[in-house]
Amino acid sequence: MLDLIDGASRLKMAVRGWVAETHLADELKKIRGVSECERLEGDGCPDISLRWQGGPPILIECKNTLRQPCADGRPKVDFQRTRAARSDPCSRYHARDDFDILAACL
Repeated sequence: MLDLIDGASRLKMAVRGWVAETHLADELKKIRGVSECERLEGDGCPDISLRWQGGPPILIECKNTLRQPCADGRPKVDFQRTRAARSDPCSRYHARDDFDILAACL
């Protein structure tokens, strides 16, 4: 199974993303004051909905950092959606109001 995943770059990327999202949700649930933390699995939507002390939902997008950092050594995040609609190439990019927080898995 691991050889299969290793040989398919898109599958490998999907597995890494799923692991990052699961780890993030698990860690957020441990924080005092987090009253709700739910994984969202819909296409094109943020990855996690969190409520802080019973407040309104805070939407979180989780991304992995790229293996190649910036020239100065800082981590780099691929900030594009996984797919774009054929009829709208700009749908590959996130809109300002798609989510509240960007989490980057190092």
